[in-house]
Amino acid sequence: MLQDLIAAEEAQVLETISTSWDATRLRIVTDGIAGSQWSAYLRVMWAGTRMEQLSSNVARNFGRVALLAGDITTADPRYNTLPGAHKRSVIMDALTSLHALESVDTQITQSLVAECGPVLAKEFADMSISNTASTR
Repeated sequence: MLQDLIAAEEAQVLETISTSWDATRLRIVTDGIAGSQWSAYLRVMWAGTRMEQLSSNVARNFGRVALLAGDITTADPRYNTLPGAHKRSVIMDALTSLHALESVDTQITQSLVAECGPVLAKEFADMSISNTASTR
């Protein structure tokens, strides 16, 4: 748990010193400030249960979905300033994480899927429409 919290803090430092964003930097920050924090929480919540061994993977997916959906909703520069190809890459990663979470039968993961899934799906659809329009 302590390693997760240290990783979260390291990613927070990277976020605060970043003046520009790309997909790689966003993934590092997302996996740290969201994924590692959630991993620490889930390790505690699920200690001694059959879910404990899943905490790191679930947390990484949870962080990628929740943070990106939040960034899209709030027009956060972490996402908003990404070049188009980088946006597409992180959206695809988040959708993959979303699909992985759909199979995790917990209230917290199902709530996240229900809340963030539509945000990610709309962004992907808007991106696809924009790409189609620009190729005409």
